[in-house]
Amino acid sequence: MDLVNLSATVAGMLATGGMEGAGAYISAGLLKEMTERVRNTFAGDRRSLAVLDQVHTDPSGSRHHHDLAEALRWYAERDEKFASDLQRWAAAAPSLVTQNLTARRDAYAAGNDQTINHYHWRKD
Repeated sequence: MDLVNLSATVAGMLATGGMEGAGAYISAGLLKEMTERVRNTFAGDRRSLAVLDQVHTDPSGSRHHHDLAEALRWYAERDEKFASDLQRWAAAAPSLVTQNLTARRDAYAAGNDQTINHYHWRKD
């Protein structure tokens, strides 16, 4: 199980929950379940709880996203049940990515400047 990538994916999903229209991306029930489970796991850890709240307040803040991913990974390394929850949630992430590119004659150069990371997890 790749906890680094699972944690980053779940952190992104939790951050997306702070944006308007997140219901189209993640079901409200799943988002609520994820947030409650993470909040319960972080109970007593004020720093991690603060990062979770900051991600909901400022979903575009990449520093908060990274800190949340690190906290998720740290807890998943110590709690196998939490790690399997991360895996289940990441599997629920949409598998399709749509990208539109309009650059006319410079499309090749514009495409060269992009980095796209694609992660695939096996279901054990």
